[in-house]
Amino acid sequence: MKHPEIFLIPVFALADYYLTLVGAILREKKFGNHYIREHYELNPVWQNVISEKKWFNPKHLLLTIIEIALIFFVIEFGDMPETLYQVFLGFFFAGYGILIGNHVGNILTYWHVIRRPNEISGQVSETHDFSLSLSTYYLFIVLLPLVMILIFDPSPFVMGATLNCILMIATHIIWIWRNRKKTRELVKS
Repeated sequence: MKHPEIFLIPVFALADYYLTLVGAILREKKFGNHYIREHYELNPVWQNVISEKKWFNPKHLLLTIIEIALIFFVIEFGDMPETLYQVFLGFFFAGYGILIGNHVGNILTYWHVIRRPNEISGQVSETHDFSLSLSTYYLFIVLLPLVMILIFDPSPFVMGATLNCILMIATHIIWIWRNRKKTRELVKS
C-alpha cells in the first residue's frame, strides 16, 4: 500500500459527524437558551438527521464508504503524480481539520456555558441566513493565513488546503443563496 494515511479520511468523516451530534446535544443544555437559531447543522443534507440526533446514519456511513473506496482506488491503482497527491491530501486533511476544529471550538464553548451559566445572559435569535453568513465570515479566519502561507510556501499541500477553504466559502454562498430563495418563496405563499 502506497499511502496508508488516506485511511484517516473516513476517521475524520466519522469524527465530523459525531462531533456535530455532540455539539448539538451540548448546545441544548444551556447555550441554546441564549442563542436561538433555526438549525444547528448548516449543511441542508444533514439538518434533519442532526436535529433528530441520529447516532446511526446509514446515508452518512454509505457516503463515507464510497468516499474512501474511490479515494483508495484512485490513489492506489491510478497513476497520480506525487504533486497532485499532495494537493489532494492538503484538500482533505485541511478540510476536515477546519470542520473538526470548528466542532471542538463549539463543544468547548457549550461546555464552558454548562459549567459557568452565570457568565452569559440575555437572548439572541438569529435566522438561518445569518448563521450561514457568520459561518462564511469565520472561514476567512482560516483562508487568510492559508493564503499568506501559500505565498511564502507554495507547496502542493498548502495549495490543496487553500482550495478546500475557498470551496467551503463558495458552498456556504450557494447555501445562503438557496436559503434566501426558499425564504422568498415561503413569503410569497
